[in-house]
Amino acid sequence: MKAPDYVIEAVLDTVKWAMVYCRNYSIDERADIRLVYEIMDAVHDIPDQVYRWSDDDGLDLIRLHLGCFNYSKWKGAPNLVQYFDDALDRARA
Repeated sequence: MKAPDYVIEAVLDTVKWAMVYCRNYSIDERADIRLVYEIMDAVHDIPDQVYRWSDDDGLDLIRLHLGCFNYSKWKGAPNLVQYFDDALDRARA
């Protein structure tokens, strides 16, 4: 079963935002590649989650994956869980 459309919209928005952040961050030659790795590690499985959807724990599983990126470890880094929750609110509106 696939996720509801509003979840898919929020997932796509969040993954896109993470990619844009990594692109902009990594333009600097001094950028720490570990930050990019950690964001990619947190989001790489998220698109697949929308096609292996469970109404019981689908949102929690997405948040769990996104939460694997410890944004507080990196100055100015995005909080992926908060962004996803905000994207969900926008998609539901």
